[in-house]
Amino acid sequence: MKLSCVITVYKAKNVIPELHNILVETCFNLCSQEFEIIYVVDACPDNSAEVLRTMSCDVGYCRVINLARNVGQSKAIMTGLEYATGDLVWLMDGDLEEDPRWIGVFWDRLKNLDCDVVYGVQKMRKGDVFERISGAMFYSIINILSNQKIPRNLVTSRIMKKMYVDAILKHKERVFNFAGLALITGFNQQEIVVEKRFLNKSSYSIRKKLVDSISTILTTSTVPLLGVFVVSGAMFVFGAILAALNIIEWYLIKSPIYGWGSLIASIWFVGGCLGLGVSALAWYVHVIFIETKNRPRSIVAEEFVLRSGRSSGVRE
Repeated sequence: MKLSCVITVYKAKNVIPELHNILVETCFNLCSQEFEIIYVVDACPDNSAEVLRTMSCDVGYCRVINLARNVGQSKAIMTGLEYATGDLVWLMDGDLEEDPRWIGVFWDRLKNLDCDVVYGVQKMRKGDVFERISGAMFYSIINILSNQKIPRNLVTSRIMKKMYVDAILKHKERVFNFAGLALITGFNQQEIVVEKRFLNKSSYSIRKKLVDSISTILTTSTVPLLGVFVVSGAMFVFGAILAALNIIEWYLIKSPIYGWGSLIASIWFVGGCLGLGVSALAWYVHVIFIETKNRPRSIVAEEFVLRSGRSSGVRE
């Protein structure tokens, strides 16, 4: 049974040699020569592709896909999966915080449970206080507003059958989160608890996490639209009741209408709610705009293969 390993690489030049050696040894012990390794370099600013170019692979088959520009992890993953040809596909980050030796454990779980996907989750999220809090907020917000419940503390590492990989590649979205896309694809998916190492500060800034959260919610759920409808309806009913009371007070009680402060506050409240609603609708329009342009998820700038102690360039 052939095994394909898809590794996303970003700012990992210091750990790539160690990662490669462990990965090759692990794959060789599991399936001898029947494996391939696909590194997807997401336009790293630290010349990770050049480090890979100097390396060799005497067993199996190793391909490096260097993207023309940074497209984000989710799109880099989908690019790598398009190149995978194995009966089983192993996916992981290239920062060595996820151990390549997990492959054997995940593979055994896949066979024992007779499932299609085994994905890893952390019992407790690693990182500093900010990363733990922001990660908890990310999953909480998504699971409250989204139609699909993404497992908490999910890691990139997972092993998948080729049938599942082919199914996930049928999705043609340009704005997406891989975790959400992997979940809605279906099949029999099982989790396994892993302990991820913490070597470096996450490259995901608060801005990236915020944009990722919003994109995930708006591309997997219509709950925000329903929320806008409910809030707008409640505001309309409240305004109608308030208007009726003011009319009654003016014509029946003959007293002047006071409350300039409350009026201004109401205007601000209504304006804020309308602005929030328009923003939600505008984001949906933005997603539709991106999807209708049908641009490629990623563009490969260069492709080369490592073989027999040397790298032979193959440009496509």
